[in-house]
Amino acid sequence: MKLFKGLILMILVAVAVTACKKDFSDPNGSSSNKTIDQLNVPDGFNWSTTQKIAITVGVQTTQAVNLKSKISVFKGDPDAGGKLMVSGSASNYKPFTDNLVLPTYLKEIYLVKEGAFGDRVVVMVPIEGPSVNYTFSDTKSTPVQSNFKETGEIGPECDNCTQEISGNGSYNIGNGQTLCVTSSFTGSITFQNWNGGGTLKICGTANIASLQLTQGANVIVTQNGSLTVGSLSAWGTNATLKVYENATLVVNGQFMTSGDYVENQGTMTINGNLTVQALANGFINSGSLTVSGGYVSTNNTVSFTNSGTINATGSYFYLNNGATVSNSGTINFTGPNQFQVNSGSSLTNNGEIFVTGTLKINSGSNVTNNCALICTETMEVNTSNFVNNSGYLKGAQYFHLTSNSITQLNEKSMISTVNLTMDNSAGVVGSGRLNSIKVTGTFTINSNNTVSGPIESATDLFVSGQNHPISFHFINGATLVGLNEASNYIPVSECNPEGHGALPMLDTDGDGVPDDLDAYPEDAERAYNSFFPSEGSYASVVFEDLWPAKGDYDFNDLVLGVFGTEVTNANDELVDIYINFNVRAVGAAYENGFGWQFAGITPGMISSVTGAKLEQGYVVNNANGTESGQDSAVIIACENVEDVLHRTGGSMFNTVDNGFTGTSDLIEIHIYFNPAISRDLVGPQAYNISLIKNQERDVEIHLPDRVPTDKMNMSLLGTGQDVSNVNTGTFYKTATGLPWGMLLLEPFDYPVEKNEITQGYLHFAEWAESGGVSFQDWYSNTTTSGYRDNSKIYGASK
Repeated sequence: MKLFKGLILMILVAVAVTACKKDFSDPNGSSSNKTIDQLNVPDGFNWSTTQKIAITVGVQTTQAVNLKSKISVFKGDPDAGGKLMVSGSASNYKPFTDNLVLPTYLKEIYLVKEGAFGDRVVVMVPIEGPSVNYTFSDTKSTPVQSNFKETGEIGPECDNCTQEISGNGSYNIGNGQTLCVTSSFTGSITFQNWNGGGTLKICGTANIASLQLTQGANVIVTQNGSLTVGSLSAWGTNATLKVYENATLVVNGQFMTSGDYVENQGTMTINGNLTVQALANGFINSGSLTVSGGYVSTNNTVSFTNSGTINATGSYFYLNNGATVSNSGTINFTGPNQFQVNSGSSLTNNGEIFVTGTLKINSGSNVTNNCALICTETMEVNTSNFVNNSGYLKGAQYFHLTSNSITQLNEKSMISTVNLTMDNSAGVVGSGRLNSIKVTGTFTINSNNTVSGPIESATDLFVSGQNHPISFHFINGATLVGLNEASNYIPVSECNPEGHGALPMLDTDGDGVPDDLDAYPEDAERAYNSFFPSEGSYASVVFEDLWPAKGDYDFNDLVLGVFGTEVTNANDELVDIYINFNVRAVGAAYENGFGWQFAGITPGMISSVTGAKLEQGYVVNNANGTESGQDSAVIIACENVEDVLHRTGGSMFNTVDNGFTGTSDLIEIHIYFNPAISRDLVGPQAYNISLIKNQERDVEIHLPDRVPTDKMNMSLLGTGQDVSNVNTGTFYKTATGLPWGMLLLEPFDYPVEKNEITQGYLHFAEWAESGGVSFQDWYSNTTTSGYRDNSKIYGASK
């Protein structure tokens, strides 16, 4: 999209529908009958309908190696016909950057990130200023859905209170009353279960020596409240306890639950044992829960749901007796004994469980691991209901499969350990994409155990206690290889902090861009294509050629269709520019040529230019194809447009209905940079296109306020009806601000010969006189009445 950005900044014609488009039922949107000479153009109007957007797109990936991702920028949704504008590389260490010049009506762009692992992400990003910044990042496995808010709630205020309490004292709560602590309270609270109980609501600070949650008891800690309890017990079947976000509960003793539910969104600390049981709607933690000095036990078919953080430092952490535990957050356990999933209990893990010590999955339990189970010592598996879906299992020192257990590894799951032993007919079964078992020490199979399915096991020391051949133990596609021979690749992720193997990426040319993302997979010098104005489209450049005299302002003396491609390498440096011109119309007797100046690029930066149509001999080029005698690189595309036209006769070409028509050869210019140059050098002001009047090389007609080349006869400036002034930076404008050239970012239906543009396009005058605010789509080929007079537009009335 950098191609012709300099021209885009000097756009004289609006190219898009904007929010200021008039409704045709609005009398203020009526057509103007003004001629071009009657226009009153505002001072300072630069005729631009574009916006310059600095774009920065980053990639944060947790992959094991730093590979390049492909970033593409689209005008419109790429999955619904949107057009590609630019593409390039981004990695953890280098974002993709570019300067886009876009129509002012455009309020959004689409970004596409394609990774080396086949992932593709499409996002719509709003344009809300002069820059767009966006970062693609890896995401963790989707948490299990639950029946509580993922984010905390500030909670209710201390209102609707039966009584507010403070200071010291003892209070009873019954008959459905609500007692509120709004400041500070120290004392005792008794819930009268025989009298209907009630609610204790804490917005301030409360210190209660002992609190019993009986039938009908409800405790709410809310609005930055803090409750400290010496001991907490419960036996009521409908008792509730809820700690809201930014609220705190501290229990200096054990807590054995009972009742309807316990929910923590804030900070809960239990300085003793925590026994979770007898809760009709379970224990829900989405905040921070700390159990210090005691054990954690879940019993009796209770549900325990965590999407926050649990830190437990005590004697053990047991899931017992039919408890159902769901984790999509983090559970950290540090204790002298074990973390155990025991018979009858169920664990679904979508987050991380980290155990300092031993983690034991016992017979009769049900475990589904969709993320990470990690322990620093031994992981022991004794159940056949252990399923891993893209899961990570880390027994840091020892992994023991026993008791006829079956461990399922699905979809790139991984076991990592120092030593692994399989006893008592225990087995591992894989499915889906290739899974891995990594054993850095000894892999021992003591019985007739098997590893079956798509699993690659890697170890340098394998022992079969039965002296069976390897093919006996590794069956149905399972393999055993040395650690340095492992070919399976599992990337580092939030669920798998270790990763495994090397990326099986095909990069034939070795430029760091995978073949499937590389437009030139066998060419290390090239990687990406960008398009002007967008892929599959073309822009229009139109000129009046009587400068310094005014013309007839039908803007068809020379009409060019322009489209091009930029080719960049893996480092987003510019290697090639392909610019293509099609002469669509010639409504003039002059035999004109055209070319452009690369502002900011010297001739020596260009290795070669090919494809120009130079058959008249008045242009003298350097050996590399740039024009000689120029400080900036100048490329003349065509000395005389008549050399590329095919028609039956006459001086006019495709400008008079029922007149001389024909076709044009495509002028295909190729510019090669070796070494490649920074894309910033071919920025928004780089392209400066001009018409060469009647093959007089020193007479150039440029777009407004673009500086002539070194070949221009500067004495002609400011003559005739031109008011160019070198000192003020004004070029190629009349006293009323009218131009001799225009650029549109799409195909343009130009007027019929001798018809002013204001006659064919009925809102052009209003657009110009508004300074480009109104009717930014004046050129539109809309069927809505009032936009065009098709009898004045070439080909439109046929």
